[in-house]
Amino acid sequence: MPTVPGFVHRPGAHCGSTALRDLAESCAGVVLSEAMCFGLGAGLGFAYLADPARSPSHGFCGRAPYLEPHFFFHLGVPFSWRNAPLPWEELCQCVDAGLPVLALTDLYYLDYYASTVHFGGHAVIAAGYTPGQASGTAPGGVLLADTAWPDLQEVPYAHFRQAMHFVAPPFPVDGQWTPVPRFAIPEGVLPAAVRAALATCARSYLHAPPPPELTRLGVRHYGISGLRIMAASLPSWEDAPDFPWCCRFAYQMIEKRGTGGSTFRRMYAAFLREARTLVPALPLTAIAEMERAAALWSEAAALFRDLAVATDPERVQPGAPAPPAVSATLRRIADILLEAASHEEEALMLVASL
Repeated sequence: MPTVPGFVHRPGAHCGSTALRDLAESCAGVVLSEAMCFGLGAGLGFAYLADPARSPSHGFCGRAPYLEPHFFFHLGVPFSWRNAPLPWEELCQCVDAGLPVLALTDLYYLDYYASTVHFGGHAVIAAGYTPGQASGTAPGGVLLADTAWPDLQEVPYAHFRQAMHFVAPPFPVDGQWTPVPRFAIPEGVLPAAVRAALATCARSYLHAPPPPELTRLGVRHYGISGLRIMAASLPSWEDAPDFPWCCRFAYQMIEKRGTGGSTFRRMYAAFLREARTLVPALPLTAIAEMERAAALWSEAAALFRDLAVATDPERVQPGAPAPPAVSATLRRIADILLEAASHEEEALMLVASL
């Protein structure tokens, strides 16, 4: 089983920031925290999509779409995706040359997840391979470093290739991969990189329209304005035929699906706290505002979870308490998220003023 020499992987909270952490240590010899990698990638974001043709019909994501390119850009390291199929021969050549391959996937096709739901934009690192049985050049298995597992996970090459081509929310995947050579992160680079990443995040979240990759999927509501639009629309969710699934997915997107808790707000608050050691001018108030927003998101998540359990006919147990008043609970969640949006806006306005 050929693997990239010296490749280091440790489990983390989020796929993209875990992959970047692994690459920083394996290719640059620099140990960065996962929160620092997330922040250097200007990872905080928001996108909301309401579409009755999709499942769930109401969904959102709290992460910005360009985490991986922004991480390298802010560090001054050349980076570009190869938007094309990844041939087996080239994958093997990369590993044999000591180059880990960063790739975006739909985890539905990664066997070890056994997922029944498509979920795109999932970052993994191909750090090894197993040759096919027929010959040394026949496609075999790909050994992936993935955030939730301490060891490399094997998937058949055919499944890995399929995972790299499924265009759906939250992020489309259509052949994004790149070999990552050794790169340098000089000690004096980080303060300037952090400042640049802070500015990118504030500008994108407060002012930018949705990027073309998301508008092609129907996403019109983006950033801080998108969050407020979603909050205002929450009472209408009750009419959705898949309402319990919308609530369950919302809970998962806040607390479970690789967010580090509080739909990435907890991780970004940790980045801000660490960033202040490099950029002392970063106001403590900005950190406190983001931490408050994170707490509010978790409060909303608990209400979404309760609604999902109480309104799903397949999950309600005999003798269970009466379900909460759905309309009142949705209005309560809307109020919580509007308050969270105000704290996030204040935090990023303070960041933008640096």
